[in-house]
Amino acid sequence: MKIGIVSRTDKTEAVEVSRSVASLLKDHDVYVDPSLQEYLNMPPITDVDAIVVIGGDGTILRACSQYGETPLLTVNMGTYGFLCEITPDEIDTIPSILDNHYVDERKKLSVTYDDRPIGTVLNEVVVRSTSPIKMDHLAVTVDEETQEVYGDGVIVATPTGSTAYSLSAGGSIVHEKAEVIIITPICPLFREAFPYIVPDTFDVVVSNRGKDSYVIIDGQPVVTFQEGEHIVISAATQRARFIRRV
Repeated sequence: MKIGIVSRTDKTEAVEVSRSVASLLKDHDVYVDPSLQEYLNMPPITDVDAIVVIGGDGTILRACSQYGETPLLTVNMGTYGFLCEITPDEIDTIPSILDNHYVDERKKLSVTYDDRPIGTVLNEVVVRSTSPIKMDHLAVTVDEETQEVYGDGVIVATPTGSTAYSLSAGGSIVHEKAEVIIITPICPLFREAFPYIVPDTFDVVVSNRGKDSYVIIDGQPVVTFQEGEHIVISAATQRARFIRRV
């Protein structure tokens, strides 16, 4: 089996766990993320059967974005690790998990800006003002119905992301297998701008009607969004795939 390793490199402990995992997988062909190559003398990930991700939720979200539908086995080296499967103390079980597991598929959203795709998300897309002291004016359109949002911004989340930023902003918790999109205004000026949930067969169009805003995809700002522009958020064909213990 061809196995990749992705790790955060800002923590010495995570790099050491990466070395230990590589040693445990000596009976497999092992490849590493380019950011790890200065620590582990191994070829870069190209086409692998599975990836061991060592880090927190941020590292996992990056791996989901970078490596598409490759199944991920996640090791928690972060603060909370909501998406993680095992702890560093359990890495000895990695070979047996790879031999006997099931794959947990999670829905993602795709984001289009200026008629070009700018990424997919496992948790959420956030549109919010580039200035912390300026109020956003956004229009959210679903199925030809538009909600005006005056406030700090808006979150458009997946079911997986419903327990992340969206929940903190007052959104509902949604079962991870539900076929829906969650829309949550952030600190709206007018209380009628409630969070709501729509079927994922609809596109969600977010239009900027005010000041410059950031489009943030799973925690990464990717576009500065100007007045008169819009993004389209829809169900992605690509899924995130996680390796789980049986």
